[in-house]
Amino acid sequence: MAAALLAGTLGAQEWTTYGGNPAGWRYSPLSEINTGTVARLSPKWIFQTRVPGNLETSPLVMGGMMYMTAPSNHGFALDLRSGRPVWHYAKTPPGPLNLCCGEVNRGFAAIGDRLFKVNIEDTLVALDRNTGKVLWETEIADHKKGYSGTVAPLAVKNLVLVGTAPSSASAASSTLMTPAPASACGASTPCRPPANPVATPGARTPGRAAAAPPGSPARTIPS
Repeated sequence: MAAALLAGTLGAQEWTTYGGNPAGWRYSPLSEINTGTVARLSPKWIFQTRVPGNLETSPLVMGGMMYMTAPSNHGFALDLRSGRPVWHYAKTPPGPLNLCCGEVNRGFAAIGDRLFKVNIEDTLVALDRNTGKVLWETEIADHKKGYSGTVAPLAVKNLVLVGTAPSSASAASSTLMTPAPASACGASTPCRPPANPVATPGARTPGRAAAAPPGSPARTIPS
């Protein structure tokens, strides 16, 4: 899997990481679609998420499947040929949240048979790629202080790097997380969060605190 992530867009049949490759080039080397052939394109299937909000995800494509996230803590696994949903992950976020731009999400990261995504309340979630089952969830930063999670994680070998978003009332900040030590995550080894995740946010002014009842338990719905 590490080799596939590093190959990025060189593996023209798959899209294994946000941005296409670790450099974030965001384009495919495929040459079949060009100015002479683009007019012949036609849709084969359409998938409706039925989730309101802005869809800002970059889907991952691997092993005949498409993995995409949607707003408000949703994620889907779709059969690539038919568009049929195989599973649907969903979790109701706690509220109220201090957000500037809606409950958007930009996508998954993958390591072996694990998928990783951030939830809007600024947690990192690990899912089984085949079933969508929640393996673990760990906090990145305290959403009651105005933090939220919207970015697509970046998988580097057996580590997951992820940033955090400050509230609209806070100064810009970023967080680097290493939630899956190399010895704890692999194609055949369960991923586990560290005993003490380390977050190092930059200078900030705390956002508005809000009393936040816990969200509903995460659930994955087989389709």
